[in-house]
Amino acid sequence: MKDVPYDSTTNFAPIVLIARTSFVLLGSPALPASTIPELVAYAKLNPEKVSIANVGTSTIAYLLTQQLKSLTGTEMLDVGYRGAAPIYTDLMGNQIALFLDNPGASTPLVEEKRLKAIAVTGATLSLPTVPTFAQAGLQGFDHSFWYGFVAPAGTPPAIVSRIHTEVARYIHSEEGKKELISHSLEPAGDGPDAFARAMRTDVTQFREIAARLKIAPQ
Repeated sequence: MKDVPYDSTTNFAPIVLIARTSFVLLGSPALPASTIPELVAYAKLNPEKVSIANVGTSTIAYLLTQQLKSLTGTEMLDVGYRGAAPIYTDLMGNQIALFLDNPGASTPLVEEKRLKAIAVTGATLSLPTVPTFAQAGLQGFDHSFWYGFVAPAGTPPAIVSRIHTEVARYIHSEEGKKELISHSLEPAGDGPDAFARAMRTDVTQFREIAARLKIAPQ
């Protein structure tokens, strides 16, 4: 995005990385492909005819769909939506072919066979039988999505430490782990230093991907 009024690596005090989740590539029931090799072959035979949904060009998932197309050498058709809800409706209704999302909302639909889960970016507890992209033969597509707490830069270290301690206690409790896992999230609890490194790594990585694919800020 253009003119973002903050710098995510300097304007925040990272407190705790709460949990991580993978991305899952979802396919419509009618899509004549159920694996990455099948999808790549089909998309190459039908350039610009395999549609892939997104919820905005400034989102990480959109950036990753562009990387996916680059890594597979395919030309898929980007279709923008204003939210995920209509995407799921159209995906189940075979109006759209693919969607890259987190597994929380989609897992029940996959279990009910209303959607296909083609591959995940990392091993996912809620979708244990779905192969990772690496297992399917596509290397370098192993991104994850995380949730965390930050405070304004300059927040006293004692406050940051106290919040981290209390939140991490819940994350590692049986109740906390059960709650997070029920939403297809992998409990983390990383402290300020590790969380700050994760943020810097992601910023660098996604900037490099955007630059390499010539994706300009919107």
